[in-house]
This record gives sequence, C-alpha cells and structure tokens, in this order.
Amino acid sequence: MSMTEEVRKIPYGFWRVTTAMNSALVRLLVLALACDVAIMGFTFESPRIVMPDWIFAPFFALGIFSIFASVLFGLISGGQKNIMSIRKLSHIPVWLFPILAVTCVGSAIMFTKSFNSLAAGQPGYNAATQQYYYDDHGSITLTDRAHYLSAVVVQTRTFIGAAIIMTSVALAFAVAEARLRRSVSVPRLRDIPIPRTPKPRRCPSPLASSLIGIVGLAFVGIWGAVIVERIDGYASNAPLITAGGIHQHLGAGSWVVFVRCETTQIDAEYGCPTVLPADVVIQEVATGMALPTLVDPSSDHISPNGLPADGQLTFTVTKPGDYLLRTERPVPKGIFVAESPGQVARSLVPAIALTCVGLLVALLAVVSISRRVRWRLRFAPPAEVPIAKGL
Repeated sequence: MSMTEEVRKIPYGFWRVTTAMNSALVRLLVLALACDVAIMGFTFESPRIVMPDWIFAPFFALGIFSIFASVLFGLISGGQKNIMSIRKLSHIPVWLFPILAVTCVGSAIMFTKSFNSLAAGQPGYNAATQQYYYDDHGSITLTDRAHYLSAVVVQTRTFIGAAIIMTSVALAFAVAEARLRRSVSVPRLRDIPIPRTPKPRRCPSPLASSLIGIVGLAFVGIWGAVIVERIDGYASNAPLITAGGIHQHLGAGSWVVFVRCETTQIDAEYGCPTVLPADVVIQEVATGMALPTLVDPSSDHISPNGLPADGQLTFTVTKPGDYLLRTERPVPKGIFVAESPGQVARSLVPAIALTCVGLLVALLAVVSISRRVRWRLRFAPPAEVPIAKGL
C-alpha cells in the first residue's frame, strides 16, 4: 500500500524535554535489566538468600511503568492513530533482537515453573508467633524455615522473571523511539536567537535558581532524614520491665505503658493482656517517690521491631531523671514504657515545618527556571515530525 507523509509540529521545549526523558529511560532500563539478571542469579546461591520486597518490587513496577512510558513517547511523536506505524520493527536495532529473545524466553520458562511451584500459597512469616506459613487466599498452612526459604526464592524468581520480560519489551520500544527521534532535525538551544522581549521580572538567573533549588532540596533531605530517624527509632529499643525492676532515664513529658500483644494462630487477632495501674510501679530513684499511672484513653497501637503493642496506661514525668520501673505481676509478652505518640508528633513539628519550607523553596526555584525557559523558548521553531500514513 502506498505511503504518504504528514508533518506534525510539536513545541520545541516539549520535544526536547520528552527526548531527554526517553534517553534517560533507555539508560534506566539497561541498568534495570542488568540488575534483574543479577538478582535472578543470586536466587540460585546456596544457602538461600531472602531478598526483601523493596529490592525486587521496584524492578517489577518499573517494567510496567516503562512500557506505558514508551507508548506515551510514541503518542507524543506521531499521534494516537499512528502508534503502530511508529512502532515498526525496523526502528529496533538488530543486535537487540537476540538479547530480547534470550531474556524473554528464559524468563518466561522460569516464570512458568516458579508460578506452578507456588501452588501451596504465598510464603509468609509471623514475627509474633515466629511461625512460617503458606497463605492460599486465606487458607493457612504451616511450614518450616527450609520450605519457607525455598518458596521465597521461587516467589522472587516469579517477580523478577516477569520484570525481565516487561523491561526487555520496554527497552525495545524506548530504543526504537530514541532512534526515531534522532532522525528528526531539531536545532540546539544555543543556536536559537535570544528573544528581544524583556526578561521575566523577579526571576533569578538559571544558575541562581538552581542553587536555590539545591538549598531547598538539602533542607528536605536533612530534615526529612530527621523525621524518618525519629519515627524509626521510636520505642524500637525500649527495655522490657521486669518484676525485679529496671532503671530507665525518663525525660519530662507524657509517657505511655505499652503491653506487648500475642496471638496463637496465623493472621488471627492479637490478644493483648490487660494491665491495671496497680500492676506497674514507676518510682523516682533519687527521692523514692512513685508516679501515679492512669488508664490511657487514647489506646495507642504501635509495632516496634515488627511486634504489636497496645498502650494501656499513661503517666506524666515532671522532673527528668532516672526511674525504677517494675511490675507487680508477670505479663506474658512483657511491657515497656515509651514517650506518648502525641508528644513525639509535637516534637516533630519544627522538622516538618522546615521540610515544608524546603519543599516550597525548591518549588519556587522550579517555577523560576520554568519561567526563564519559557521566555527563552518563546520563539523557538517547533519540531517537525513526519507521520507515516498507511501500513
């Protein structure tokens, strides 16, 4: 069938930005594909290596996202009705076909075998009961650690196999898009005349705006790290109170007595023992004075170190110092004291405010750079992209 050509004009700045994004996507996919293959290789190591979800899950999500991103770049280049014309196989480099064939076929075989091996259910671990199990749509089957590790490895291979397939397909699309974009003649920014119109007011130079943005992002990174560290460290190292008593330094403010909860079955509701004010003694070491404890009406629930705990009592420390903490009766999983969650949240207000200030400064820098770039590109010629009609 005959081929006719039509030219579609795309704004210069938009074309440049999307081209840079597509180039970055190609590099990211190459790195992701290499990491996928490496992770797949590690699953064959002995003893079994259990990789947390945050290692392989992003690669799985990246494969899905990158396919949509590569299709989006195609729509930008040629229009929705001509997506198949742009994605002709002739745009994909020849050397990429054998790589895609090996990775896709090998991963498909691995994915199929791994998927069949997970028929017993998804492997899981309950930290409260220290039990390993399979979860088949709510049907729980207990297992041992060896079978759990084997199932986790199979699960990792399943996700990584699917990630390799999706990443390989997306890489083919992205490389084809990059080759097609290189065939379009677009002048460089430095070759475009500077507009004669006045520069935007109250708009620093790109260098100054970039420095301001870096300062804003530094604020976000520093104070964001403070917030994360404070939250992660909350009650994570609190010692358990014993009948013989322990010494703990308490600062001024509101404190909560937390009771560790337990369960006897996988995925069952946690059973939290009840602790009364008379069951816990909080005594100042220096004076020997005992602090009164009251029932905590907020009933805070936290999970330090992955173990659930229920806040049942509260007391107020007016004078910071060392205190003797002891229980009048044994509690199954133990109890501990920690600062009131509300007090911790209030202590983080300055850090949260500074983080928001950093975000605002970074946003203002982006707006300033955008205004400057928009002025600079006001008279830039559009990119003329040929669109093939017919197949």
